[in-house]
Amino acid sequence: MGVTARHGGAGRNAPVSIMSTDWNKLIKEGLQGASGRSISREEPATQTLEGGCRSLLVRAAGGEDRQRGRSVYVVLPKTMVPQVLRLLHNVSTGGHLGVQKLQAKVKDRFYWPGWFRDVKTWVRECVDCASRKSHGKQPCAPMQTLVPSRPFERVALDILGPLPETPNKNKYILVISDYFSKWTEAFPLPNQEAQSISKVLTEEWVCRFGANRSIHSDQGRNFESTLFKELCSLLSIHKSRTSPYHPQSDGLVERFNRTLLSMLALFVEDNQLNWDKLLPYVMLVYRSSVHASTSFTPYRVLFGREIVLPVDIMLNIDKHETFSSADEYVSRLQETLSSVVNAVKRHQIRASGRQKDSYDFRANFQYYSEGELVWVHNKARKRGVCAKLQRRFKGPFRVRKWLTEVLYRLVPVEGGSESVVHFNRLKPYTCSLAASSAPTSQDEYQRGPAFRARRCSRGFPRRLAPRPI
Repeated sequence: MGVTARHGGAGRNAPVSIMSTDWNKLIKEGLQGASGRSISREEPATQTLEGGCRSLLVRAAGGEDRQRGRSVYVVLPKTMVPQVLRLLHNVSTGGHLGVQKLQAKVKDRFYWPGWFRDVKTWVRECVDCASRKSHGKQPCAPMQTLVPSRPFERVALDILGPLPETPNKNKYILVISDYFSKWTEAFPLPNQEAQSISKVLTEEWVCRFGANRSIHSDQGRNFESTLFKELCSLLSIHKSRTSPYHPQSDGLVERFNRTLLSMLALFVEDNQLNWDKLLPYVMLVYRSSVHASTSFTPYRVLFGREIVLPVDIMLNIDKHETFSSADEYVSRLQETLSSVVNAVKRHQIRASGRQKDSYDFRANFQYYSEGELVWVHNKARKRGVCAKLQRRFKGPFRVRKWLTEVLYRLVPVEGGSESVVHFNRLKPYTCSLAASSAPTSQDEYQRGPAFRARRCSRGFPRRLAPRPI
């Protein structure tokens, strides 16, 4: 079996036997130069195939490939590799599919030394693919735990809503929760402005329970406003916040919000306009229920005794404790609270350990060095833009500083303001910086630079040893 080749002289066509040519020698010699010019133009294998391009080698297909209907392969010179890979992968007819599908397309049509590795590198360094796709196991940092030492040492704030506007003009719920006792308050609000939040926090929380050492919230504008920061400064309260788009850092109130909505949904009227009137009752239920992390009710942790519920009065099952004097009551209360607080500490440490072990089982963690390039998972949603068709990552960003074990300060490579991002939103930037500004039209692809396989400095995913402190 042969193919027709056109020789150097005009009009001289003759069948050439492929199997009679020393292909290994021709390929090795032909690929020594930039475009295979070291082979003599009189060699039949270097001539123009009918309907093909000038100066291309062909390689005979093996037995299995021949059965699939493929008789010859085009042996590409190095200068044509990027053009072919762009046409098979980057343009609309390529579809930016994965490594295996691109390797199958190349294998059926072309050959060049190292093609398998080059295809893998090409897909790996594709900027468009990296900005949309996630590769391998999702990044997940180990859980960071913090157990407070006393009630109201550290509290968490969050805004729940908007909910249906009630006759009292309420649309939001301000949730304040104590990390130690799990005591939680829920206040209905007509809006989520900083002034409304600051007023309720001062009058309904600080004036009742005292000032807290630390307040933790998300990065909502109301909590990051100048008014709220000045209030915290005036009360000598340390203000901390979660990283952007990472609500897990405020897990206490986030978990309570789910519980609160579940209780309200079961008792609210059909028009859903009486939820603000139900808040005191559902909060009674929550404070009188045993919390899994402390093994006590929030009420007992604060007051040293269990709350007396209406059912206790109806069935006359309350303990009817009596004290001969106020001093006896204070002494008994001190003993009870001391034992409860110590028990709560032990239970919280044990519960935190169990939660951390369970969470860290699926951890996929690594450290990024200062100056390293990363992608950032883009969770921002624009009005009028379909989230399902949006690119999932933005970048590249350069690691400016390593703040904590899981937080990094990043700066855009193209310039812009710095931001603090959690590790779970990052992935390594395996593309070249030149590729991020590469042309995307098919005409420009055909004039692309010569392709060089590059071995990137970082793999993904990769697990590294802990960074020394």
